[in-house]
Amino acid sequence: MEFITTRRACPSTIALGVLLLGLSLGCQDPVAVSHSETVSITLSGMKPGDVDAGVVMEEKNINSDTGNPYGDFLKNATAALGGASPARIVLDAASAKLSADSDGILRLDQVFSELELFIASGNTTTPVGLATDLSTTAVTFAITEDLDWDALSAILVKGDFKIGIHAKVNPTTPKNWEARFELDLNFSAFE
Repeated sequence: MEFITTRRACPSTIALGVLLLGLSLGCQDPVAVSHSETVSITLSGMKPGDVDAGVVMEEKNINSDTGNPYGDFLKNATAALGGASPARIVLDAASAKLSADSDGILRLDQVFSELELFIASGNTTTPVGLATDLSTTAVTFAITEDLDWDALSAILVKGDFKIGIHAKVNPTTPKNWEARFELDLNFSAFE
């Protein structure tokens, strides 16, 4: 004769299992509704007369470019998020290239040794990306990972900030040059 035995789980064991499952799921990042878009901005010219102590900087308000592409991004993100304003915005990627109307520069390294992308709001300027391989007319910035993205996101959500490039200038450069940049900034918005 064969006996079939079954083990009955104790209710407290079941509750513990459900609790552990819930905790493990809670540790995973939730899949948030998001919207990504590239915003293109043009920065005016940097010239030899703008160089101070081996550096030059150019910035502009994110909302002041023709057509306000960042404003369009915010509108598109709100629509993609079902009408809700983004709770968080991050900069995923950024690149810069010399505009065709730049003068006296064929490659970035003829004038610059380093380009740093920054975001400024009020009295705070935050470096967000760095480019050091300047052997062509275009660069991709390495986005800084150890930023306070929560604080920066609050600035990006408001949409009232400046974007710019801080550049180290080589000791010897062509006599007359003017660099104008086209920036492509890939932002992602989350609910």
